[in-house]
Amino acid sequence: MLSRRVALLSQIRRAARSVHFVALESDAAIASRRRFSQAAINQTPTELRATKAAVPAALGWAAAGLVAASSLASFSSYASCSPAATGTRSKSLASSTSIAPEHPVVVFVLGGPGAGKGTQCALLVEKYGFAHLSAGDLLRAHIKSGSPAGAKVAEMIKNGQIVPSEVTVNLLDMAMREENEKNGTERFLIDGFPRNAENREAFEREMGYDCDFVLFFDCPDDVMESRLLGRNEGRTDDNIETIRKRFKVFVDSSMPVVQHYETLGKVKRVIANRDVDAVFESTKVYFEQYLQADVVKATKALLASIDCADWASYQTLVSPALTAFEPEANGHLVEGLDFHKFYFALAENDRSAPLPVSTKSHIVSPKVNVLAGGKSAVISYIRLVQKAYQSGGSEAHSSSLAVVLRAPPIAPGSTWWNPAPPPPTVVAPPAAATPTSSTPALLPQATKSFNETRVWELQGNGTWICVHFHKSDA
Repeated sequence: MLSRRVALLSQIRRAARSVHFVALESDAAIASRRRFSQAAINQTPTELRATKAAVPAALGWAAAGLVAASSLASFSSYASCSPAATGTRSKSLASSTSIAPEHPVVVFVLGGPGAGKGTQCALLVEKYGFAHLSAGDLLRAHIKSGSPAGAKVAEMIKNGQIVPSEVTVNLLDMAMREENEKNGTERFLIDGFPRNAENREAFEREMGYDCDFVLFFDCPDDVMESRLLGRNEGRTDDNIETIRKRFKVFVDSSMPVVQHYETLGKVKRVIANRDVDAVFESTKVYFEQYLQADVVKATKALLASIDCADWASYQTLVSPALTAFEPEANGHLVEGLDFHKFYFALAENDRSAPLPVSTKSHIVSPKVNVLAGGKSAVISYIRLVQKAYQSGGSEAHSSSLAVVLRAPPIAPGSTWWNPAPPPPTVVAPPAAATPTSSTPALLPQATKSFNETRVWELQGNGTWICVHFHKSDA
């Protein structure tokens, strides 16, 4: 009976996803689909079929509305800065500079019982902004919840039956969504999963994507046995006989999963029979890329705030005690924000001119060094700055100079963890096209380039703040 419910639950989730991939979900649609997922396993097969039929109806209105709304999207990141285009500037520049990823970052964490997975995951959560999800803990919490579904799972375990993988995957999916909605988390460590090939296949089938990589803690049995016997956590399975059975289950069921991912080149192996700090030193090298990506993203958001003359956003990304060397300061070290605020006012005046200026910055060849144990970072890059005069739409311009900004349709891959569509592309119009009042045109100026270096510090809330920068002509 439970297997039939799980199968129908999978169909419900796929039906919801088919709508979700066509358009962005509204908050109401997300909440509605989440309620379907949480309630479905408690329903009878007849109720589930009715639920399945209701999903497209519940989500269809959101899809239709969002598809229509997409035609009203901003033309581009720099067109959205122009009062002529939107009336106001974007106040969420961090999101406007990122493209929705194909899926959240998921790392499967595997290793035998006592290999130190939980300890290392706690350190990774603290330093790299991941959320730690234990498949076993989620299943145990599900059983203890007192729900009818939890009671059925408990009965299956008691009778020696295998819990359907879809149940575990569904619990992981809901936990990831809740963590994202609560904390904005986009990176997940999934501990102790997949336990076998069937788990692995179910995750990919139900979620529609696979893990980014597998973090495998390789530890000898005798070391793991000693750790388990000495941790004194009161677990009934921490006795020699049960521990050795668990070792055998891991070798028979989970090692084939590790071997599968090794053939794909996705296993990061860490020798785990060392002290905690030594193991973490070997582990963290696989996660520096995420801090580097955060620093690049923060830098793009900062440059977008400069391009758009968005002083409010700029202040959230820099320290009030920011120091800077830049050509405008004639070789002097500038401290504080007053010097920079003057240029934001000038940019605002540029946009209020009859032919307002639009600006777009591009980062080329960024190099990021993470320092101080991940608390600071230095990024160096070449900044290309494009400027253009934007027409009011009534003037006629040569089609060889005009650049028309077009908003693309909502991306099919838009997802719950980042519902923003990709920024519109800039394309050349057909030769016969003539800019109109509804099709803003830009007359580009020469592109300028600068060498820039910025120093960022990680704050306690997980955000990066720029504390110093150096700028020179390239």
